[in-house]
Amino acid sequence: MAKMQPFWWFIPPKATHYETRYMTSDSHNLLTGQFWLYTYYSFPAQKNIGVDALGDLTTYVYVQVYVKHADGTTTLLQDWILIGIRTVNGEGYQSVDWNCPDTVILKTDAIFIYTKCNVGNVNAYASHFTEALGATKLNAATWTFTLYTRRLYTTFDNKTSCEFYFGISTKNSHIENFVWTG
Repeated sequence: MAKMQPFWWFIPPKATHYETRYMTSDSHNLLTGQFWLYTYYSFPAQKNIGVDALGDLTTYVYVQVYVKHADGTTTLLQDWILIGIRTVNGEGYQSVDWNCPDTVILKTDAIFIYTKCNVGNVNAYASHFTEALGATKLNAATWTFTLYTRRLYTTFDNKTSCEFYFGISTKNSHIENFVWTG
């Protein structure tokens, strides 16, 4: 006679997912400027957010990390993380690591990344969402944010612009080592 297995024998293990999430230009909500944060390339069109201010100024790009709940409320995981500073004209990728804490979430929760370009006292924002992950937790991991940014100062109008690009393979803003279990 075969030996009976304990009841927990049939419960499948939870899988851990190691992902790169791409900041796409696929619109989540066009009216509010919200875009998808996908695990695959989806580059229908280049998008950027930008802002300018008078003077030869330093530009800053930041991100915030939230859990977005099914009821629309959010929980802040990390306040503004400085991605990059530009003091002279230039463009290209800027990266920073962030240590995501072990965080219990619900299967209906999504992750929300809020990006801010700042020059002087003026800001512009973009937001990117994951789908509802079906996850039970975000694993403690070092996420690497890599954003394509640009600073441009023009003397003829004495303005400095700060821009953040996404949605095209040549300006591929993304998050590496996005780890969750579900």
